[in-house]
Amino acid sequence: MIRLEEKLRRTREKASERMPDSALQVLGTHNQDLAEQGRTEEAVGEGDMAPGFRLLSTTGQEVQLSDLLVRGPVIVNFYRGRW
Repeated sequence: MIRLEEKLRRTREKASERMPDSALQVLGTHNQDLAEQGRTEEAVGEGDMAPGFRLLSTTGQEVQLSDLLVRGPVIVNFYRGRW
């Protein structure tokens, strides 16, 4: 059985293969800037409680966090664009 960490690593690798170099550079620079500003310490981490929210799904449907949590743990992924 493949562990979640391994699946996520593979997913990141596949995504970076599809991204143009310019997008990878922007992401790298942005992440570095956030770290230098100390903003990464403010980021939500594994196991932290997220506030209740509603967002649009990839299919355009409104999704509420509390509705999803009834079914089990939730992973939230924010897409920065199409690669």
